[in-house]
Amino acid sequence: MQEVRIEPTKSRLHAREIVRNAPVIRVLAVRDLKARYKQSLLGPLWIAFQPMALLGAYIVGFHGVTQVATGGVPYAVFALAGVTMWSYFQAAMVAGTSSIISNAALVRKTACPRFAFPIASLLAALPSFLVPFVVSLIASLLSGRGSMRLLLLPVAALWLFVLTAGIVAMSSAISARFRDLISALPFLLQVGAFVVPVGYPVSTLSPTLRLIVSLNPLTGAIEAWRWVILRAGNVYLPSIYWSLGFGLVIVAAGWWVFGRLEVRMADVI
Repeated sequence: MQEVRIEPTKSRLHAREIVRNAPVIRVLAVRDLKARYKQSLLGPLWIAFQPMALLGAYIVGFHGVTQVATGGVPYAVFALAGVTMWSYFQAAMVAGTSSIISNAALVRKTACPRFAFPIASLLAALPSFLVPFVVSLIASLLSGRGSMRLLLLPVAALWLFVLTAGIVAMSSAISARFRDLISALPFLLQVGAFVVPVGYPVSTLSPTLRLIVSLNPLTGAIEAWRWVILRAGNVYLPSIYWSLGFGLVIVAAGWWVFGRLEVRMADVI
């Protein structure tokens, strides 16, 4: 007599499933993008308003008061490059962290691929990157900061996307069980907007602060982005090396955490 033993799986997440479910991810991304500005008075204009408002805050707070040294780069152009990276990270974190909870009905009642929700949120947040990026690129060229390094822009953008994906994978999976993360996220992002070197270069900080700020993997990504798009020479190279190494750890950890927690999402959400 044949005996069949059924054991609970520890992870169902496989890379090939992401490719196979690409149409599902695309539909969810379009849905999220439409829902983001539905019944909004300004609609898509918020995509441009939010980063420009943040840029204005940096100009007043850092340039107008403290006169940050930017290595010869006009401060507005310098800060806009950082705002481009931060705007996407912020938008992706807000949407991605709550992506599982906001789709709780689908998670509980259907066999849909759970990973499709945070990935769709990452794609739906791309306009928050593209709009300030276009403005930043034009400003860089007009100010004479363009160079052959611009050919590396896709690599730097992919670096940001992959790093954000790793963090969102962890935050979305954890928030499905512990809602405290969603409550704490706005505060963490408000603090992060000033802890991360969006409006100032790492090289101008004291050695102790430089080390602390460089521990954030997003720091190296922003420094590398400025090196590419602005031909900036005052980047802090150790932060870039640390970001590359720690970023790989974050991506691996995000994959592992989401894979382990995904199998119980329908029970705990």
